[in-house]
Amino acid sequence: MATPDDNYAVAENHMLQVQKLLRQQAPVAEVLRLLKQLPEWASLTSQERMHHFLLCDPVHDTFPLAPWYRASFIRHLCLELEEAVAKDEEGSGEVIEPIMRELNVLLCQPTLNAEPGELAAYFITFECPVVVPMYVDMDSSSSLHEEPDEQQLLQQRPKILATRIAPKENAVGLKLWEACYVLAEALCSHPKLCRGRDVIELGAGVGLLGLVAAYCLGAASVTMTDVDDKVLLFLRTNVEFNAVATASLLAADSLVAVHEEKETKGEEAAAAAVVPLIEVAALDWSRPVEYKALLDRSTQPSSCTSRKDVKERDRIILAADCIYDREVIPAFVDVLAYSLQPPTGGSSRKTTVLVASTMRDPETYAYLEEVVREKGLVMDDVTTMLGSQPPDPVSSHAPWTFYCPNRAAVRICSFRLRSDEDEDSDK
Repeated sequence: MATPDDNYAVAENHMLQVQKLLRQQAPVAEVLRLLKQLPEWASLTSQERMHHFLLCDPVHDTFPLAPWYRASFIRHLCLELEEAVAKDEEGSGEVIEPIMRELNVLLCQPTLNAEPGELAAYFITFECPVVVPMYVDMDSSSSLHEEPDEQQLLQQRPKILATRIAPKENAVGLKLWEACYVLAEALCSHPKLCRGRDVIELGAGVGLLGLVAAYCLGAASVTMTDVDDKVLLFLRTNVEFNAVATASLLAADSLVAVHEEKETKGEEAAAAAVVPLIEVAALDWSRPVEYKALLDRSTQPSSCTSRKDVKERDRIILAADCIYDREVIPAFVDVLAYSLQPPTGGSSRKTTVLVASTMRDPETYAYLEEVVREKGLVMDDVTTMLGSQPPDPVSSHAPWTFYCPNRAAVRICSFRLRSDEDEDSDK
């Protein structure tokens, strides 16, 4: 039989799941659907939890919800609560005064209910786990199916990441897309793919994928690239926002670990533990001189050569939802092909390439496959291999999962150079 403490823990955990969904500004109907799954969801005790976890979330002090979204949530929440009270359901008695006060603020400020304009920008925040290496190694097929040791599955306290977006803007890079979420989840499930490696992201947009690699997966360095000036401005801003937030009270959970790092490895290591090495760079795929310079340079950005760990490392190239325009596909594949060329000068560095795509237009994807063959590459579908998350985007078994109801339409592929064995199998 469950004890009162057990019931309290279950209710609090459930409210935390709702909080994570709200921070991502998932559809209000989905947030309320999850909220109402809690037994006696409209009781006075539950309402107090709602006010504490949802309406007084300290994360929103730094990264506030879009005003129109917050207004919509409060308005619909009050309607649902009033209906439950009228029907005397779920142990409800009345709508508590703090929640009604939030509604009254909205009624007195009708502009808060306005839909965003074309230039409106706001934050989406995510709670992502800081994970230790697991067991997938794209360069060693024998390890792909090994069961991980229980100790390897331990996760540290989560990290709050924020991205500023402007979805009404015409630039596709100022939005968050499904493939980014799914690839980020795959990397969190298999952090060995990034940990200790140099990460280069193509078409980074607002930067969520690179931020996850940098702050949560132990990447040695992260270089996020894009071509649009406005997108690059948002990208740099998001990098700066997260660096400041991580070094402030939002990173309070990490201060103990930083103190320990300082005691054992000194000030420099402690600083690196707080703010990872991230660079933002402009990159036009159609200009070989640009991508060759990026891929050929030292593994450390020149501006950060003060680090003592400057040495050659394996790297991983990431891209999410970059394959939607047929015109850019040949140039995009050229970048991948160059990155996969065997290293020179006796180097042993390995390069892994992972590309996540939302399957929108079969003809466009077929054209990608054709270009890949022409350029001497092979695409291997690793969606099932890397995907380990339950289908429910708000499942309590994956508290850090991004809200992504269209995840089934996303395919993750690894790219490699075509070998003699591939040629023989095609005959």
